[in-house]
Amino acid sequence: MKSLSERVSTLYSAWNDLLIGGKPCSDDNILHEVTHNWHDSKSEWCSELPSMKQHAILTPTGFGKRTNGGTLRLPNI
Repeated sequence: MKSLSERVSTLYSAWNDLLIGGKPCSDDNILHEVTHNWHDSKSEWCSELPSMKQHAILTPTGFGKRTNGGTLRLPNI
């Protein structure tokens, strides 16, 4: 199982990538981004998202460039 810091940073990056791409950022979309483009175990991620939303510093704004971690397996991006 990933550490808390690894889970939060991966969720943050996937969420920020959705914002950069102009895609909806529902919990389902964020988890889909993580589990299909970053890591395949959804159960590891579900518990962290609600607590991240309670802290402004852990809520991404869409700043910066899209990460490479989630796109390595995606064609045509």
